Amino acid sequence: MLASSPGSRIRSMLLALVAIVAVCGCASTNFTPEQEWVMAKFADCKTRTNAINVRLDRVEPDGTWHTSSAQTQTEHNRVVECMNSEAGSEPVYRRLADAGNSRAMAALGWMYERGSSGLPQDDAEAAKWYRKAADAGNVGAMTNLAGMYSRGRGGLPQDDAEAAKWYRRGADAGNRRAMAGLGTMYEAGRGGLEKDESRALGLYRKSAEAGDSYGMYLLGRAYERGIGVGADRDQAIQWYRKGAAGGSGSAAQRLKALGQ
Repeated sequence: MLASSPGSRIRSMLLALVAIVAVCGCASTNFTPEQEWVMAKFADCKTRTNAINVRLDRVEPDGTWHTSSAQTQTEHNRVVECMNSEAGSEPVYRRLADAGNSRAMAALGWMYERGSSGLPQDDAEAAKWYRKAADAGNVGAMTNLAGMYSRGRGGLPQDDAEAAKWYRRGADAGNRRAMAGLGTMYEAGRGGLEKDESRALGLYRKSAEAGDSYGMYLLGRAYERGIGVGADRDQAIQWYRKGAAGGSGSAAQRLKALGQ
């Protein structure tokens, strides 16, 4: 028996879920990469958790998903936990990535960078998948690829111009972490960009107000040091607190150093 190709397996999986998508009123089967990723992972999670009574009601183009359960909350909770975890998901991610799904490519890159979900830590593999995903239009991968160039990781040369290019592409597409990264390039005048602290401050603010904890830290640092704005300790502490609450270790360290 001939083995089916990754593409045919993904197409079969998606066709099996067309009825689910039809319930949410979607008239087209031209799914976004985020919708494909969610539907494929949901099918995998439903099988692995044996949650036969949980239904995927709707998947938005940005990948936001909505489920319901005809029976117990326990089944529903198992599926949600699986959807929010990478554990055991590498096979479905790889099938999607091999079939051209940019969201799955970015996820594989992230898992290789951290060495998670059973994959070895491998910066070269991470950079490879980030580039594929970035070239396919995934904004998160653009930002992560920029970080690889900025630090010279994954077999890539340390290249500020490439880092700035990818940060800009990510920022222009609305990625809040890319905004913060691009701001650091303007602050230091790196990557062929003219040093511009006011522009850096504006990017930090956009990132922070969009909810990025690193952007919050950078905005707090700008207020603490007077970068592009008058120094304001109270504003610095306010943004450090928000950043720390969002998971920024750097913001938490600055709060401690300031006696907060």
